[in-house]
Order: sequence, then structure tokens, then C-alpha cells
Amino acid sequence: MPVDEWTPQDWALARLAQLSRHRPLTVADIESLDRSVGRVELLDGVLLVTPHADVDHPRWARRLANRLDELVPPGCEALDGVNVFEPGSDRVCVIPDVVVIQTDKIVQVPRQGEGVFPDGLELVIEITSSNRDVDLGVKRQRYQAWGVPYLVVDRSTDPYDHLVFGQWPDWAASLLPRG
Repeated sequence: MPVDEWTPQDWALARLAQLSRHRPLTVADIESLDRSVGRVELLDGVLLVTPHADVDHPRWARRLANRLDELVPPGCEALDGVNVFEPGSDRVCVIPDVVVIQTDKIVQVPRQGEGVFPDGLELVIEITSSNRDVDLGVKRQRYQAWGVPYLVVDRSTDPYDHLVFGQWPDWAASLLPRG
């Protein structure tokens, strides 16, 4: 697309690409991005933009979150699209597809927004789409380092695989397929 046809969003992404050549990006750098482009995340200062997925992806997320609503322990809540910040870093903000959080651990981080730190997570669920390698790679490694149970619904297989990492909580056992 010719530069004279660029949207403000195109210019913002180009500015971030240029900035990322000189230093790792921060959450404050990406706060002005229009989220209509997709899911905007940051891992170790690297921008990850995942285009909006097909209809099956949010359908799975909604169904899993609804099911989790029936299972979560007191003081917890199942949500989708929650910012997860890494303590002491302004270069990490991931947004899992579905999380169970401790509601008393919701934080407002200056220049980063509202979300939770890993100690407020009870479990994380990712549903693969065009970001499958990220979900099974760097995100899985990060969730494991944080000690958070992690389920990946891998939509690249038929039927879908359910990959569990970490110690899955007993209260959520019925969420997993029997097999």
C-alpha cells in the first residue's frame, strides 16, 4: 500500500517498528494502538499482534469461560482478555484467551493499565489460531516460569488436542476431556 494511503494505525505501527530497532518496547509505547487490529501483546519488549481469529476461537473462549464460572473457587473469577503484567517489568503484557484470577489481586499499573500479576492467576487457557507457535513456545515458557497451570486448546488437530502444562487444579478437572 502506498504511504499516502496509510491510516493513523499504519503510521503508529511503523513508528513502533522503527522504535523497536533502537530499544525494547514498553507497555506505555503500545497503549495508543487501536485494538481493532487484533490482540496486542508485549513479550520482553517485542510486539506481538495477532489478527482477530475466526468465529470458532471466541466461541471456544466464551464456552470455556462460562464453564469455568461454575467451577471457580470463592474469590476467583473466569475472564477473557485480561492483561497479565510481569512484576518489575514494563516490557511484558500478555493477554491470555481465558484466565481464572483472584479478584482481590486486580491491579492498576501506572502507564500500563489494569490487569493482574502472575500471583493473581489461578490458571490460563490459550486457544490456538495464527499464533500457535507463540502459544506453545514463549507463552508456555513464561506461564511455566510463573508457575501458572496452562491449558492449550490446539485447533491444528482434528479433533482438537488439549495440552496441559503445570499442576492442573482439582476444581477445574471436569473442564478437561476424558480420555
